[in-house]
Amino acid sequence: AGEAAYASAASFLALKTERLLARSESAGEVSQLHSVLRREGKLLVVLVGLPARGKSYIARSLERHFRWEGVATSTFNAGDYRRREVGVYLPEAFYDPGNKEAQETLERLARQCLQDAVTALQAKREEGGVDIAFFDATNSTKERRKYIAEAVAAANCNINLLFIESVCNDDIVIQENIATSKIVNTEYRGLDRARALSDFEKRVDNYKQKYTSMTPEEGHAFIKNIDVGKQLHTYMVGGFVASRIMKMVANMHIMPRRIWLSRHGQSEYNVQGRIGGNSGLSALGQIYANHLTEFFRERYPPQAEA
Repeated sequence: AGEAAYASAASFLALKTERLLARSESAGEVSQLHSVLRREGKLLVVLVGLPARGKSYIARSLERHFRWEGVATSTFNAGDYRRREVGVYLPEAFYDPGNKEAQETLERLARQCLQDAVTALQAKREEGGVDIAFFDATNSTKERRKYIAEAVAAANCNINLLFIESVCNDDIVIQENIATSKIVNTEYRGLDRARALSDFEKRVDNYKQKYTSMTPEEGHAFIKNIDVGKQLHTYMVGGFVASRIMKMVANMHIMPRRIWLSRHGQSEYNVQGRIGGNSGLSALGQIYANHLTEFFRERYPPQAEA
């Protein structure tokens, strides 16, 4: 239900964006980002990381933002290709690095997904092309990342390449992400929770056997987000759009969190029955403000300085 709701909302947003952009372009107006992309070149953003590290969340969040900005954007998810061709549920043994036939299938589907992303970047907007494409897959080996860079170079057009790696070593965050976004999706429908959790964890273990984190020696521009924003490592990130993405990733939260809303305490204008303005707080309003501060300090104690 969650994936269906997201797809519906994304389709609606895409339609509204295209209409607004078409209207602005017909009036001779082009967004700053659209203008920059024409100057700097289109962008392929490649996600990197083990399953349940927030890669798809990052891709979708960035896609949603750029669509809102009026930029033609799309996400190409290798998992979608696998589910369409091989099936929704596959046992963890399918992902075993020793399963040669399965590994060849996964690699072929990932390459097809990548090629579709590159083709979309090569095409003009009126032909269904995009300015920014997200390639959402594990892309966990140096060999895969080298192949991606070579495929982009072979496209022989102005496409920039940026990798975003999501690394998480916090077991609490990982387990929460697995429970809220992985074992409840269509792949594990019909399986009991314990079996689904065990199966998924074994799948992750299989990926760990061949996973290599990104390093500058690979020669690719990358953003590495470690433990949900606790650390951010970057290498060769340049240009307006890539720098914008870096700031967004640095401030992104992949875990659910509460948002508290509160009206201000009683103001002097409230006491006088006046509407509007920006007066100070009354004595009662100040008491409320102090209690509000205490309320949050009790529930969310300030973190000790490192």
